Amino acid sequence: MKKIILPFIIFLTITIYSSERASFRATAVYEVKSPITIISNRSDINFGILLDGQKGIVSGHTLTLEGTGDMNLKYTLNVSQSDIGLEIVEKNKTTKSEGIVYEYEYTWDTQKSKIKNLKGTVITFTASYTE
Repeated sequence: MKKIILPFIIFLTITIYSSERASFRATAVYEVKSPITIISNRSDINFGILLDGQKGIVSGHTLTLEGTGDMNLKYTLNVSQSDIGLEIVEKNKTTKSEGIVYEYEYTWDTQKSKIKNLKGTVITFTASYTE
């Protein structure tokens, strides 16, 4: 009797674990210190629905800073970055006639994330002049 029940319990546990879902839809908020203008090609970072243990990647987020002088851009999150397993990488920084263009890539590792419901996570980008 024990041999029949044990495999059934293991199968049930694996099925329940693999059907867990985690989703992440961060909202990007842009904070500007005058007279710099930030232009972005998206207002949210959407990984869609991922199974627990998967990695999601969103690339191609560009932000253009328009202003004069030596400008820089930094970001902050309203939650601990290590707790959510989110990696934000500046892939490219290009100076053009219209300003400085930054390109970002986001990788969310659900296996490293301590938080499974990330609704309300906010990434704030702040543009400023280098002093």
